Amino acid sequence: MLCFFFFCVNLQNKYNIGPGDLVWKRATAARIGGDRSAFFECGFIGLQDTFLDDDGRHLFSSCYIEGAMDFIYGAGKSIYKECEISLNIGKYEPGLAGSITAQKKELPGEEGGFVFDGCEFTGTGKAILGRAWGAYSTVVVYNSSIGDIVVPQGWDAWGYVGHEANLTYVEANNRGKGANTSKRVPWMKKLNPAQLRSYVDISFIDRDGWLRNLPRISS
Repeated sequence: MLCFFFFCVNLQNKYNIGPGDLVWKRATAARIGGDRSAFFECGFIGLQDTFLDDDGRHLFSSCYIEGAMDFIYGAGKSIYKECEISLNIGKYEPGLAGSITAQKKELPGEEGGFVFDGCEFTGTGKAILGRAWGAYSTVVVYNSSIGDIVVPQGWDAWGYVGHEANLTYVEANNRGKGANTSKRVPWMKKLNPAQLRSYVDISFIDRDGWLRNLPRISS
């Protein structure tokens, strides 16, 4: 069993690149496709498609992820625990709305979904919390602080307009200026406590107890 650690340098800040200087291209900073992988206090920084959470079960604890468009994307089944999710589109394309996630669960019986538990959503500019890269795209934002970066509708069906009932986008017990759900898309899911617990409980990614067997690193 392995732990993976990545840190990617923010070249835009280092070289003081501003609006009008940027050539917008997709560039993945890091990709994880292995099952049962955990990340602790790691940083992933980019613009579009920063972090490809491609496949498998993952835990991200106290990590920092920065980007502008679909910057956490893929078909992984992951819990992001007490992470900072930072939007940077306002630095480079102030008039463009970004997207934080693009989750790719494609079939109803498939394993997949992103859960943000106790996270902090910060940054500059505006974005939706996510758009559907898969027909059963699943994202849950729970018990988190959401800054004034989220556009009112919150979510986008993208290529699945007319099939929104299959999408699972959930916001629960959040706070902050961006946490007001009164103008969210009408098809955003509302879960009862038992349904919500099935996502936010660690068993969502750890029914077999693999996290208990991770090596502990002491300082």
